[in-house]
Amino acid sequence: MPHLTIEAALNHEDLVFVDVRSPQEYQHSHIPGALNWPILDNEARHEVGIIYKTMGKEKAIETGIDHVKEKLPNFYQEITALSQRHRQVLLYCSRGGMRSGTLYAFGESLGLKNLFLLEGGYKAYREYLIKDVEKLLSEKTFVVVHGKTGVGKTNILVALKDLGLPVMDLEDLAKNAGSVFGQIPYQEAPPSQKMFENLVYHELASLGKVIFMESESKRIGQVSLSEDFMAAMVRGRHILIETSLENRVAVIQGLYLEKIKSEPLKTALNHLRKRLGHKKVDAMIEWIDEGNFVKVIETLIVDYYDALYEHSIKKYPDYDLTIHYEDMAKAVLAIKKYYDEVLSG
Repeated sequence: MPHLTIEAALNHEDLVFVDVRSPQEYQHSHIPGALNWPILDNEARHEVGIIYKTMGKEKAIETGIDHVKEKLPNFYQEITALSQRHRQVLLYCSRGGMRSGTLYAFGESLGLKNLFLLEGGYKAYREYLIKDVEKLLSEKTFVVVHGKTGVGKTNILVALKDLGLPVMDLEDLAKNAGSVFGQIPYQEAPPSQKMFENLVYHELASLGKVIFMESESKRIGQVSLSEDFMAAMVRGRHILIETSLENRVAVIQGLYLEKIKSEPLKTALNHLRKRLGHKKVDAMIEWIDEGNFVKVIETLIVDYYDALYEHSIKKYPDYDLTIHYEDMAKAVLAIKKYYDEVLSG
């Protein structure tokens, strides 16, 4: 059976990964972009595992084959179509063994010539990632954008990306915008820690030497950045963005107002009673019921977020660039100029 190494697979230009593990395994974490064609569904995998422990390997294989037989017609259609669209179809399971080997043997029997197995499977991929990410981080220069809530860090990064600059959106990868309200703007469930690490690694690998990103704490919602990643952020370049409170309120309105639902917002506010006091939280909940989100946003900025960000901003007394704007487009152009003149060489 022909195998590809992790490095060869990740550097291939026309290759599609096919993860044949169970949906539960795939959902927990997988190689980004991989399709999921489970040889065994969650229940069947559990059953085969019990049989393996209690009745031995041969009986487990026999039971697994019985489950696979039902799926072969669909596999035939899918694997044939996929083989016609891509130069190489790379199958993997946990360790590159029985499950991916079974589907490979089936495809080979159909005469498909562009099927391969991932050497060592998903476990080998994770081991490779953990080692290679250290090397990648040592080669990158992070340009970290700082500023209080509402200065438009996300909008600025989107605009920079539209201008062709390399940008990594860590909050989008984590599906969390930070703080107690971080999950509210996102419909998708946050990734597992391993899946987050996979996504970060692939972003790092796909971007150039200089990468723009927003300042983040180690923990983003339910996932965390590695110590090596945090160290790379600290040793990078740092830009501070400032603007008026009026502009900040408008930015928050534009980014989140349509996404905010009253009940999740009230639930999040109730977690702040100890910090802000019952009177202030009760007032904000009343404003929500009245539809006065502007007043809620302004109160949260002044009484909650500014105190949180003040300490973070003061960590870097000497910023490489400080921009106070009234027109965000001019701030974007100032950063682009800084990139062209200082960083792009």
